[in-house]
Amino acid sequence: MFTPNRDTFSEITDIVLYRYNSVDSKIWALIRKTNSFRNLDSDSILVEASAVRSILLNNFRKEINKFQAIETAMIYKEATSTYFIWRMLEDMPNLKWIKIDYIRNAGYSRIVSVDEMKTIKFSIKIIRGTFRTFDYFPAQELPHVNMILLRSGILKDNKHYSVIKLQSMLRSLDIFLSEHNTSENATVIMKIIEVLEAYENDDPEVLVITDYDSDI
Repeated sequence: MFTPNRDTFSEITDIVLYRYNSVDSKIWALIRKTNSFRNLDSDSILVEASAVRSILLNNFRKEINKFQAIETAMIYKEATSTYFIWRMLEDMPNLKWIKIDYIRNAGYSRIVSVDEMKTIKFSIKIIRGTFRTFDYFPAQELPHVNMILLRSGILKDNKHYSVIKLQSMLRSLDIFLSEHNTSENATVIMKIIEVLEAYENDDPEVLVITDYDSDI
């Protein structure tokens, strides 16, 4: 799932490049020439987001500048993988890694029709992100936020962090609210849901980080 606005949650994403698309195959080949990736298997790698940014700037700057000059409504009619990857890098300032699957199946296609014109549908899946309580709640509210996270089982043993799948986290919050339905609890939980619900279908791992110093 790709959110069009600035996304400070996402840190690892998953995208697909296509062997029979000239731009995709060029990006894949350029990445494979660097030392900034890890092989997951023969057609799947994990690459540093900063390396992908450098590759785009060094090899596709003209195309990037072109898209920056086009009206938003017209971009999707001319967009290539370069545009979508660049927008991902721009809109996700905390992105650290990109998992890339390289599809060699000639029958695979991303072509869709938009206003009777053909373009590509570029899917971006969020694999992992970080939710920092202190980014969304003032210090005086953190004791109550921490209580909810502890009693719902999202945080354990007063640890400052926990890793949990997003759908499991949201279910835990729903259950807690159904059993402790107060306006104070609802306000906190609805704020957390508001931040994270856009990623629910991807069900990424969530690194939850909080601050107990504010509890004193």
